Amino acid sequence: MNSTATGWRPLDHLKPAQRAAETAARAKVEDVAHDFEALWLDRLMAAQRSTVNRNDLFDGGRGEEIFQAQLDGEFAKLASRGGGAISGLVRESLIRSLNGYATQAAAAAYGNAK
Repeated sequence: MNSTATGWRPLDHLKPAQRAAETAARAKVEDVAHDFEALWLDRLMAAQRSTVNRNDLFDGGRGEEIFQAQLDGEFAKLASRGGGAISGLVRESLIRSLNGYATQAAAAAYGNAK
């Protein structure tokens, strides 16, 4: 993945240990973005499901409600790993707020430490 295209600063000037730390921190940013999207999708599915009228013929009771909530959570996790628009927006926002660096060591290597 091209660093410039994703908004991250290049890793060229970093020492191997700094590069490893920066890469790991960037992976955590990706995970946070996907986790946020999964949470959002889960809440969306719960809201949509609450609008469906239930009847006695197909009602599974409390067990169905629990299972359905767990299934919706798993569907949301799977959908968020597809690189949806929400995770992309969250990732871009985090990169901007981090000024293109996931660690202070990387920022210092480029002379942009706060």
